Amino acid sequence: AFDHDAEKFQTGAVDYGADGYIDVVSRRPLVIQRELELGQNVIYSDLDVIWQKNPLPLIDQQLHDTSTSDEETHILAQQDYANKCTGFVVYKSCSTTINFVNLWGQVLKENPGFNQHPFNDLLRKSGRNQIDIKIRAEFLPPKLFTNGNIFFKKLTKEEQMAAVTVHNNYIKGYDEKIARFKEYGLWLVDE
Repeated sequence: AFDHDAEKFQTGAVDYGADGYIDVVSRRPLVIQRELELGQNVIYSDLDVIWQKNPLPLIDQQLHDTSTSDEETHILAQQDYANKCTGFVVYKSCSTTINFVNLWGQVLKENPGFNQHPFNDLLRKSGRNQIDIKIRAEFLPPKLFTNGNIFFKKLTKEEQMAAVTVHNNYIKGYDEKIARFKEYGLWLVDE
């Protein structure tokens, strides 16, 4: 479970890749698993993801879409090229998803570090039947659930306005992220 030692927690911004960052992202599966075990579907959203619109109708539609497959979808994730981005993920509460998240947490407990690579490695192993968990993970529409590379560099103004979420990744640094949000009119906090 969680180590609630308050002295271990930092306040304020933590640099990508720093020890505090690794500690937080390595614990992510524990929090997600706890909610899944309570029967709650989980939307995990990094703090640098802006929700321009309510994502729930699109998420609900995609979770229950059987037009392309009769198989149940367990995970929906923002696309990060060929990988699923762990910065915006929907987890459907069921035993398959709980077992997958538990395994992901075990991997990170044994090897704390960046969480996205082990997450995608486990998804690939599931697809190749190299683990006992058969999970179905789908991409969310990339022009609607955008990463920083797509939104800030590739979308037209109209497409940017239509985006449901904007993940301010593909840039490092707290001040740099705020500056980019401000440049695009996405920073609404008075300082």
